[in-house]
Amino acid sequence: MNPSDEFFTPPPAGGETGNAANAVEKIWPYVQAAVELTARTLTRDYDQREDLIAEAWKVLWSKDASRCNVQDQEDLRNLRKILINRMRNYAESRAMKMNDAEGRLPEDLVRLLA
Repeated sequence: MNPSDEFFTPPPAGGETGNAANAVEKIWPYVQAAVELTARTLTRDYDQREDLIAEAWKVLWSKDASRCNVQDQEDLRNLRKILINRMRNYAESRAMKMNDAEGRLPEDLVRLLA
């Protein structure tokens, strides 16, 4: 079990979860601003920003987004952290040109978005 899965609301008693496509579409508006701001913070290049946003979408698809309760701020905060960290790791692994001097997302921005 992935440790990040522990952050989400447990699945229904029967173990069933919802339709992934519907869940991703439902959750996207709650994380979109954080994802786009993170992408703009990490790189100035438009194509690289689009790659970072696509990476966030991949994470949403790979996680069972139907387990994230949009009414629970803790669930949303943890999902944003997962997405931001994955985007940062992706940017670092691709050696993208970063906007800030150290080449890392400022910690105060991470706290603000969380």
